[in-house]
Amino acid sequence: MEKRVVSGEYTFAISGRDEDETTNVALREKLKRHHALELPEYDADNGIESYLSSVANVVANKRRWRVRHKISGTKARPRMAVCFSNKNIHVQFIDDLAGVTLAAASTRSKATPDRDKLRANAASAKIMGGLAAQAALSKGLKQVVFDRNGAPYHGKVKALAEAAREAGLQF
Repeated sequence: MEKRVVSGEYTFAISGRDEDETTNVALREKLKRHHALELPEYDADNGIESYLSSVANVVANKRRWRVRHKISGTKARPRMAVCFSNKNIHVQFIDDLAGVTLAAASTRSKATPDRDKLRANAASAKIMGGLAAQAALSKGLKQVVFDRNGAPYHGKVKALAEAAREAGLQF
C-alpha cells in the first residue's frame, strides 16, 4: 500500500505492509528537524489507511499555515479569506485582531442572485469575486490582504481575485 503526498517541492512517499507496522523513528525525527513536520503516532488498531490519511492532513495543514502565519487582517485592512469546497465558494473579510468577520459572501447566501446555478468553478468564482468586493465596499473596506487558504494562485482562485480587483478592491 502506498500513498504520495505533495507539499511544495517535497514529495513524501509513505509505504507499508501489513506485517511491517513498526514506527520509523529516524524518518520521524528527520522530518521534524529539517521540515518542521510532526508526524502523528501510528496506531495499529486503526490500520495503515487511517494513518496515511492523518499524514496527508498534516502535510496539507503545514502548507496552509505556512501562508497563514505571515498574513493578518486589521480593521483598516482585513484579511480576505477564500474557501472552496467541492460545491460552494465562501469569502470572508476578517479582522484578526478583534476576531470579527466584517463582511462575507457565499454561494449559499440567500442574498446571492442565482445561487442555485453557482458552483465551485472558475466561472462562479469570477461572479463571487465581484459580489464579495461589493459586500466589502458597502462596509467601507477598500484595501484587503488576500488569503488563498493554501490553494495555488491559478484557476478559480485567480479568477476570484481578479474579479475582486476589477470591482474595486486593492490587494
